[in-house]
Amino acid sequence: MRAMWVMAAAAGAAAATACVPTLPKNPPPEQMDFDPQANPPRVPQPTSLIINPVTKHIDFSLAGLTIPSDCATATDISQAECEFDQYLQALDGFPTVTPAQAPASAVLDPATIAPATGNVVAFALRAQAPVTDLQVDFDTTGKILDARPKHWTIGEFYWLAVRGYANGVRAVDGTEVVAAPAQYLLKQDSSLTCGATDTNIDPQCPAYVLFEQQMMPADAAQSLLQLEAARMQMIQLNAYPSIAALGIPEDEVAVIWGFPVHSQSVAELDPSPAAMIVPRMPAPNQITVAVQGPVDPASVKAFVLQKQMGPVVVMDLNQVAILDLVGGLPPVDAAFVDGNIVITGQSAFPVGHVMGLFFTNAIHDAPGDTGRPLVPSPVSKLLTLRGSLIDSDGHSSLRAVSDSDAAMLEGGRQQLATLFDNQMLTGIVGISRESLVYCYAFQVAQP
Repeated sequence: MRAMWVMAAAAGAAAATACVPTLPKNPPPEQMDFDPQANPPRVPQPTSLIINPVTKHIDFSLAGLTIPSDCATATDISQAECEFDQYLQALDGFPTVTPAQAPASAVLDPATIAPATGNVVAFALRAQAPVTDLQVDFDTTGKILDARPKHWTIGEFYWLAVRGYANGVRAVDGTEVVAAPAQYLLKQDSSLTCGATDTNIDPQCPAYVLFEQQMMPADAAQSLLQLEAARMQMIQLNAYPSIAALGIPEDEVAVIWGFPVHSQSVAELDPSPAAMIVPRMPAPNQITVAVQGPVDPASVKAFVLQKQMGPVVVMDLNQVAILDLVGGLPPVDAAFVDGNIVITGQSAFPVGHVMGLFFTNAIHDAPGDTGRPLVPSPVSKLLTLRGSLIDSDGHSSLRAVSDSDAAMLEGGRQQLATLFDNQMLTGIVGISRESLVYCYAFQVAQP
């Protein structure tokens, strides 16, 4: 979002006139970054600023990004990035396993970001409650703070904040950490546009004068409107009071950001150590997959070869690899029980074999026409992409996926691509990349 990218420069000038805490003169403080001009941008994410106010969906055009309709022709971004962004733009909020991240100018002292310090907090706005199982880590390579519970609640809105200054987080060398200049404008009590709701801003409006020094008048007005929208949202959604209730007063906030979580039910999947949301095997012939949100039990039905079509497909990928469809498509039952899709085989699943689980969007959250299909969790979506998750240099081809995660998932994506590209097999079982809302493969361990 080019218009938003220039805010940091204008905010730097505005900070000189803002009422902010006195900063220590020696040594100079570090900061929680807000630098949209960096590549990639150094800003907190995810953010409600890219939620379209009309559609209520994620909209990357609000960040100045155009997502091609045909990802095979994408040039400015990778094919995988394009496909993944298309998936995100179909959601009315961010996925439940999305990490909340905030970049910093220096490596932070782990002791000062630990949950017990209360320096990193999250508040569920609709529930009016703190997030009590928040896990906080710091990526020293990218200098990014990462905070998340096991999962965010569907349909919820969250505020997150990091305490800075004398009582807050510190760099590993003990230096204080403060807010970036752009954050100061978001703390102002009066309208940044002097009350204007369109680009016809009074040329004498103080913030506009500052912005106009950095860019063309039209860009200055648009940038100011976007920043004012963010400031107003923080007021309307009680950002600072919510965080103050968790012990961080406004004048100690080094960074604050908020985002909504999508409202549709999801069969969650996250094999990362922080979450370990993966299929479970409570018995040798049983697999359970946790679902967050309501599910119409009647929509959960297993595929059984030559007997029944169904949106829950189980494959023994070892047998499928040798073209044994009878052994590769074991007969199973499926039901929705106590928040889980429970799959029960007629016999034990073979130890050492790799089982593939595939759910389609025929599974709904309510009966009849009112039911909405489950949405994929990010890992499931990544495994179904046509584009490679890593580039020619071995780095991630998606901005939201780390190099290590991309490398780990790419092997599985390639293996499953062979399956998805077999039109005869996918036609038999009734699955496609586009219809899948859950996709995962795992090796059956010894009980």
